[in-house]
Amino acid sequence: MTVSQPALDRTASVTIESSTPHLQLSGTKGEYIFDLIRSTRTFYERDLLDAISLIPLVGDGVIIDAGANLGNHTVFFAGVMRAKVVAIEPEQNNIALLRRNVHDNSLGDRVDIVEAALWDRADTLDLSNQNPDNAGTFMVSSADHPASPVRAVALDDIVGDRRVLLLKLDIEGAEVRALQGAVGTLRAHRPIVVVEANGPLAQREIGRLLLPLGYAEVHVAGRSDNLVFVHPGSPIPCSVDDLARTLAIHRERIGQRTATSRADHVAKSLRVIQDRIEYLDSGTPASDLADDELAETHEARQFREAQEAHEAQEAREARQAREARLLRERVAELEGELGSRRLVAGDVSVLAASFDLVSRRLAQRAPDEWSHQASDDAIRGLLDDPSVLPVAPVGNHTNPYLSRPATGREKVRIGIATMPGRELGLGVVLRSLATQADEIFVYLNGMDSVPDSVPNHDHIHFMTGPDLGDRGKFQFLDGHEGYYLTCDDDIAYPPFYVDRIVDGIEKYGRQALVGWHGSIFAAEFSDYYEATSRRVIAYYSTRGEDIPVHLLGTGIAGFHTSTLPLGMSDFEYPNMADVWLALKAQKHQVPMVVLAHQRGWADPIDKGAPSISNASIKKEGGEVLDVRARVSDTVSAYSSWQINPARQLFGRDSPSVAIVGRTDRTRWKKGGILKSTHLMAETLLGYSVDARLFDIETGDAYNLGGFDPDVAIVYVGDPERPDFADVEKVVLHHADLGRAVIVNLSLQGSAHRHHYITEVMKRWHARNPGQFSLMIFTESARGFPGLAEIENLLLPVPKTLEPPEPPAARFANTRGVFMGDIAKLSDESLIGGSGQAWVDAVRACLPDVPLYGVQQYKPRFPADFGLDEVWPFMTPKLMSQRLAQVRIMVAPTKFATYEMVPMEVAGIGVPVVYRDMPQSLSETLGLSGVRVERPEDLLEVLPTLYHDPLVWRSFSLAGEQRFKSQSLAAASGHLYLRIKQA
Repeated sequence: MTVSQPALDRTASVTIESSTPHLQLSGTKGEYIFDLIRSTRTFYERDLLDAISLIPLVGDGVIIDAGANLGNHTVFFAGVMRAKVVAIEPEQNNIALLRRNVHDNSLGDRVDIVEAALWDRADTLDLSNQNPDNAGTFMVSSADHPASPVRAVALDDIVGDRRVLLLKLDIEGAEVRALQGAVGTLRAHRPIVVVEANGPLAQREIGRLLLPLGYAEVHVAGRSDNLVFVHPGSPIPCSVDDLARTLAIHRERIGQRTATSRADHVAKSLRVIQDRIEYLDSGTPASDLADDELAETHEARQFREAQEAHEAQEAREARQAREARLLRERVAELEGELGSRRLVAGDVSVLAASFDLVSRRLAQRAPDEWSHQASDDAIRGLLDDPSVLPVAPVGNHTNPYLSRPATGREKVRIGIATMPGRELGLGVVLRSLATQADEIFVYLNGMDSVPDSVPNHDHIHFMTGPDLGDRGKFQFLDGHEGYYLTCDDDIAYPPFYVDRIVDGIEKYGRQALVGWHGSIFAAEFSDYYEATSRRVIAYYSTRGEDIPVHLLGTGIAGFHTSTLPLGMSDFEYPNMADVWLALKAQKHQVPMVVLAHQRGWADPIDKGAPSISNASIKKEGGEVLDVRARVSDTVSAYSSWQINPARQLFGRDSPSVAIVGRTDRTRWKKGGILKSTHLMAETLLGYSVDARLFDIETGDAYNLGGFDPDVAIVYVGDPERPDFADVEKVVLHHADLGRAVIVNLSLQGSAHRHHYITEVMKRWHARNPGQFSLMIFTESARGFPGLAEIENLLLPVPKTLEPPEPPAARFANTRGVFMGDIAKLSDESLIGGSGQAWVDAVRACLPDVPLYGVQQYKPRFPADFGLDEVWPFMTPKLMSQRLAQVRIMVAPTKFATYEMVPMEVAGIGVPVVYRDMPQSLSETLGLSGVRVERPEDLLEVLPTLYHDPLVWRSFSLAGEQRFKSQSLAAASGHLYLRIKQA
């Protein structure tokens, strides 16, 4: 890459109309910074310069403008603030323009120009330009043989006896080195420091240098992140806190002025549309069916359809008339306010959203009279402006812009954008992600309400407003500190997706953006949508290793908010989010990495439904902006695409695991073991474990299809069944091959089972010492006397529990007692006595309360307990909905390996009364439930628990919280550690 040569033959000049006195700036046509100055007719980064001008500098001294470029800041400092300036710039074309601008504005007596780069010592450096179209991207670096040598100086060496009042640094990544060469000046003069920080890493390094010197950060402004640092001893006649408040008030007023001017613009557009609103009142003829058409046919079906169409049309007209009336009233109210006060962004949001809604509907109703695209162009500037957030909350859902930054554990927030027609796909996506993230925010482009098909979790929030396209998924960055993942409504995400993305973020030390889909641009790029212009690394294909890329697909990506300063202003047009994010990463030299992933982990869904991306490139009809050409032009215009290397800071040496057991969903269909094996594999995949499932009956349980794992987990049913002999052969086969074997032998608390397990484990251990572990689900089970001989072979692992579907139980909406599975209730070996005795005890305590049961398995014994209802086997969603209507569960089972249903019931908020089970509920549910031992014990607790709402609420809350602590989301690390321990 070569350094640009002087191009004064292509220069132009512009008068800065907003300055007093009138000043002018010259620059090179086609250059980024100067083109911005020409188009706005004001100084570049005017908000930053205005903020600096408010700082009351005391005494004689100079302002240092390091990275002076063409002289934008220098002319402001010297011409507007009337200050003396030392302008430091190393690049010859910029120096020529700088001298011209100083001369043309008669500022030569106030400005000294130093032709050098600012560094930590005197040196000769190499100068290169990162973007030929932006003269503000020249960078210096050390080199043994510089291709474009420039002189470097330290500020301490050139200040001399001059007092420095303010130090401004914008030198493309060399800020820290320059500050190191200015420590003497900083300590002696304590100047105000205004420094551009290229990314979070630079911000941290700058802070680590300035904060120990006593400086405090008080402001940030400018198109780039320019941080303002002030020392208590700085040359200002006020305290640091007072100055910070002054700058904050200035920033707020700037925002209000912007909002007010744009509100005026929108109000004018609304006045244009007001006469058209009457169309909604008058409507169109009630039916398009002419009388003669009705007369031509007398078939009842055609007449009925015509009548239904007529009624539907009338209903639409009535609804639209109401909307028009309400809209007129709101417009009049807001227009009245325009003349009396400054409007805030929220008012502009209402105006914009109202305009968008009525404009779209008019275009649908009267395409000959109204064009939404044409009318929308009048306010597109508002919708694209970063200072205004044109968003209105749907219903009572939380507005994230009103929330405070998180102060606890770093959370995972997911942002999604959707559109009409994608409701089914959105429901699938939200169900797959609901248990993986702390917060999910969905922007509903062009939608008036939350779709009925999506789950109703408390941590899923919906917002609507003008059509932001795919930018909507970034609408929820504001105020969030932590992990931010962006997802689409047409991808089926695996249960371990969030864990893998977070793992990738941390693997690269939060210094990279990561995902499963990306592109590498060809050297001869022409068309973004042509295969010859880019290599696509797809999320639905296997990638065995991480691949650095130019661009990530934002439908399946994530980052930490400290990695890149990002906001809605970075996404200039809709439906180009991938490109805007890539450009931002290029500017800050932040790597983008497609992480290794397997085919089938994520798959496209609902391919026939409309999509934001297809609509935006006119693969589908509609009025949405065609961005195909714009995307290609934007990528082509940036001539410095580079693959930024990502340095791996963390690696995990994970074992490979084969899970052999009841894994075939076609063979087993239901059951706790089937569910647990799949959840276990999905959880381990989140920790980069190569975990594969093999069914004990229908799969390759011995050879594992050629897979050679480090660990074999054998997870089957009752070990005392006749067919367990075949299972033992599988267990010993894998041990003989040198694999660590973890086996479930259904520890259920009885002395008989303890003896059986002890004998089996001793025999296996004698054959293959040190290779066997017995899977147990609580630490308490280690204390069983009957297992004392094999205590060193016991391996506690968390049970695989998934959060239940909402809604949660609420006292006033519940009634009855749930007795669990009648197959277990009828088995005296599991109860340790009569199940009927427990049913009768509940009846005696609560004579007028209905009792419920479920038949999940076919009972082996007579099971007529006289329950009021026995439910058939249901899907988890329906089961959760039904259990949320029950007030209490009584769980009489004592001798079972693990009782998942009582834990899941507790997770819904239903209090559970249970038996002493050290191998299960006594530890996992503990004091969040009520433990009893005999049926007669129920009389002491059940009536109070059932009838007292305060007592009930206490146990309901405790059960919910206890379940969360035991669920896989919280216990996954424990499972991983135990597998490694094996």
